[in-house]
Amino acid sequence: MSEGPTSLEPIPETPTPTVTKADTLPHFLRDNLFVTEGCWLWTAGKSAGYGRSRYERGKTRRAHRRVYELLIGPVPEGLELDHLCRNRACCNPWHLEPVTHRENILRGESPMALCAKKTTCVAGHPFSKHGHINVRGDRVCLVCDAIRARNYRRRTREGAICLRTV
Repeated sequence: MSEGPTSLEPIPETPTPTVTKADTLPHFLRDNLFVTEGCWLWTAGKSAGYGRSRYERGKTRRAHRRVYELLIGPVPEGLELDHLCRNRACCNPWHLEPVTHRENILRGESPMALCAKKTTCVAGHPFSKHGHINVRGDRVCLVCDAIRARNYRRRTREGAICLRTV
């Protein structure tokens, strides 16, 4: 018994789909999509990179959310759609995942997300699991913070001694 096709057996071809799920969308959405093999790019109006779709009189919604709701179903309460492809203009519902707002932010490329992904301070010390937040709300390395405090105490003591000797 052979475990795969040999050179004598023809390899079956996979049929290329001629109709995509995008073809089942209403024309007012479908006409504004540029469908590629991956992303379905919104070509009409955008706001902050996200496609905007009009409905009813003057109301707009994000296009990717409308496409998702038409092809997949409603977005669960308390969740929002995250673009797994990181392309804000993409409306492909298989590139979207319902997640919490916090998860969506932390998956992104914002300064907050990049800071949260750091595992060591600038000096190379690992951040503790629980971390240390200073009064300004910044995450601080406990080792560096202890070194800074020790140096500060040493400087103030030396300054006090110098003042007394004069």
